[in-house]
Amino acid sequence: MRFHTVIAVLFFSGILAVSIHEFVRISTDTVKQAEELRMAFYEKKFIAESFRKTCEGKGFSSLEEWQLCCRQMFNLEYIGWCSSDEFMIDPFATENNVLMYGKWICPETEGSLSVNASGEVYCRMTGRKN
Repeated sequence: MRFHTVIAVLFFSGILAVSIHEFVRISTDTVKQAEELRMAFYEKKFIAESFRKTCEGKGFSSLEEWQLCCRQMFNLEYIGWCSSDEFMIDPFATENNVLMYGKWICPETEGSLSVNASGEVYCRMTGRKN
């Protein structure tokens, strides 16, 4: 091989190596972000569905238990619930039919790709008050 052929092969090999390295880095970041989004989705889904089931009398034994359990499971900054009549007018509310409101806030984490699993949920509670 001639010297200029060796230089050309080394040059293109270097470009190929840098390209592969960049591809692997971007792929790893994408997988990490997808995993964080998946976890945030399942966290929101669990908290919202367990709130609804608890209001229907099928989940936790009380909303206080729901609150304590979810706070501990997901290390939440804030989680709370109340009857919606404390902050809005509900024309369909009766003594046995109350619209309940739940809210949770996840702490901001450094180094995260800014996935936020905070949320809120409403559910009509019929037949009992918690």
